[in-house]
Amino acid sequence: MRLLLMTVFVCLLLSLTSTPVQPQELTQTLRGRVVDAYTEQPLQGVTITIPGSDPPKGTATDAEGYFRFSNLPLGRTDLEASLIGYRTEVKNNLLLISGRELVVDFRLEEQVITMEDVVIRPDPRKDQPSNEMASVSARSFTIDETERYAGSL
Repeated sequence: MRLLLMTVFVCLLLSLTSTPVQPQELTQTLRGRVVDAYTEQPLQGVTITIPGSDPPKGTATDAEGYFRFSNLPLGRTDLEASLIGYRTEVKNNLLLISGRELVVDFRLEEQVITMEDVVIRPDPRKDQPSNEMASVSARSFTIDETERYAGSL
């Protein structure tokens, strides 16, 4: 009986020690807000990404300008905020530590994009149809031209 108990104890001990133990990966939350640099108004739809992350991680701000990342591994990370019409801002070497979530705020400045002038010129060719796919004659009329016809009254 004693031999049987000893054998069960040894088998149980071997089964517990042969199971690989995997450490728990520590993660943290990163959150913040994005506002306009001059008006202090929240910016909606700003894309917040973590450059170089694999797989790529990103989120967008809500109507109040807030964003949130959950379950990020501890250590140093970078953040990039971009929106059309604003300069892209990057925050480098942000330190995520256990026990406290990281709060990062962005203040985006407007970016003015200048383009060349756009000139619109009319091409009033009334002898040509405006729709080339028309099988019957297709021609535009002005109001003065419609008064010449009998059915216009």
